[in-house]
Amino acid sequence: CDALAYSHEQNVVHADVKPGNVFLTKPGELKLIDFGIAHYDEAGTELQANDKSIALTPAYASCECLEKMKPTAQDDLFSLACLVYRLLSGRRVFGAGTALQAEQKGAAPVRIGGMSDKRWDALLKALSFRREGRQADVAAFAEEFGQRNEPRIVDEPEEIEDDVHTETA
Repeated sequence: CDALAYSHEQNVVHADVKPGNVFLTKPGELKLIDFGIAHYDEAGTELQANDKSIALTPAYASCECLEKMKPTAQDDLFSLACLVYRLLSGRRVFGAGTALQAEQKGAAPVRIGGMSDKRWDALLKALSFRREGRQADVAAFAEEFGQRNEPRIVDEPEEIEDDVHTETA
């Protein structure tokens, strides 16, 4: 959360938070990597794309990004919540579908067993289909969710295949 919060303070939107862009170091620290499609959002103004397509990873993309809106910090928060859900449950929050498909079906995330009400409420809020339903920023999510010092091991997680970018035009 710290790296993402810092990048947002610098008006940088990562735009592709997913398991493949998180690196675990030997001391056990998580590092956010691959800012290759990141956007600089000067003074909160609307971002300008260099071309008519936006790269994204559908399983971790917000409804707004799937609708080809310019990515914002709120979309990074949604992607972070999808990543947290996957790390703690061993599965994608919307299965093989996207957030937009889940929203259209009226689907909701399945609660992660053993998670406290406080943490579940914070995660569910960050997974809101629309920006206005999410926390104000990553720091607010981290505060609501709380810190966990010991790792949580998931029994027999699904095999994690490489999540790939798709280009939308």
